[in-house]
Amino acid sequence: MDQSGEIRHTIDWDIIEITPFEESQIDAPVNLMDEETMFAFVGLTLEKHNDSVEGMNFGPIVDEIMDISVDDHIPNEENVFHDMDDPPMDVGTIYANMNDFRRAVKQHAIKTKFELGTEKSNPNLFRGYCKAESCP
Repeated sequence: MDQSGEIRHTIDWDIIEITPFEESQIDAPVNLMDEETMFAFVGLTLEKHNDSVEGMNFGPIVDEIMDISVDDHIPNEENVFHDMDDPPMDVGTIYANMNDFRRAVKQHAIKTKFELGTEKSNPNLFRGYCKAESCP
């Protein structure tokens, strides 16, 4: 035992005997366990697929037997859905996020055939304009 209280064992390397391999053991195939033996060795059992499926209950979930009602509505969050093939570009139109708004502006420019220019753009701001001279 050392000063820290740990027991230390010393190995006397002089008394260890190393048995050399015989010529027939070199490059000989090693017999490994098959899958069933390995499962039994580690304490597991193989289950047939049909056995595990039969024990499951696939009955329908009925709202009347549920203990807690679930409402996915988040307060103060707008649920806004637009036709992104022909998005509305009216004053006061609300989009769910900046990416949806940018996508709608680009689609609107394609649909109405005008050239869109971007004056400023960052994650919270998008300022665009019509590049053509005939734009109002």
